[in-house]
Amino acid sequence: MSGISRRDLLCSGLAISASSLLARSAWGRTAALVAGYPEAGSAGALAAVAPREQLLFDFGWKFQFGHGTDPVRDLGFGNDQGDFAKTGEFEFSKAKFDDSKWRALNLPHDWAIELPFVRDEEQNSHGYKPLGRRYPETSVGWYRREFEIPASDLGRRITVEFDGAFRSVLIFVNGCFWHSHDCKSGLIPRSNQDFWLPKLRQNKARDGKNLEALAELGWKALVIWQCELKDRRALRPKIKRFLGRRGSPTKQEP
Repeated sequence: MSGISRRDLLCSGLAISASSLLARSAWGRTAALVAGYPEAGSAGALAAVAPREQLLFDFGWKFQFGHGTDPVRDLGFGNDQGDFAKTGEFEFSKAKFDDSKWRALNLPHDWAIELPFVRDEEQNSHGYKPLGRRYPETSVGWYRREFEIPASDLGRRITVEFDGAFRSVLIFVNGCFWHSHDCKSGLIPRSNQDFWLPKLRQNKARDGKNLEALAELGWKALVIWQCELKDRRALRPKIKRFLGRRGSPTKQEP
């Protein structure tokens, strides 16, 4: 599966700046195109020359760690709160906010992957990463991005869609033989079945128990079989659906 990266799964499109795209927005072009038409104000004329436009916003973001227990280090959030929820004025989302000291990056980005491993058995459910209430300094992250909306888009419906925003997700790549997949590679050998049958059944039962335990802890798991790696084109949409690009992650697919 080395040929499919997380960036491949969550990113697609051209690397152009959003500011240059917005300056040439579809609605701006529409205004110029329909100006000379008698029916310019009709919904039909707009629909004919102004199709929906989608812009890639994966580039030009800023990132900074917050803090789970210290409001001073968490943009002022957290006073009199018992959880990581954030409510308030969100001053950092306003245009004049100084983010010059924030880290510049592109999406997708997952700060947990960048964190070092810790020798802490209580963190096994977090992949031995310093996350959660016992590690407040690396458990809150803030992202920020500025973009311009031209006057020609006034009155139009504009939405920002976040793809692949998820947590507590695991993807397993299982060997078809050792984990008893229902494909040719998963067939049980005809010889020495007294050994293979209990061994493979034990593996399959263990897999089921592990997936149930992960679900109880709030993790969502997807099993990819070794034989599926041969067809990247078919595998890619399966992983995208699981990661939430077309909805929330669900239980594993067979």
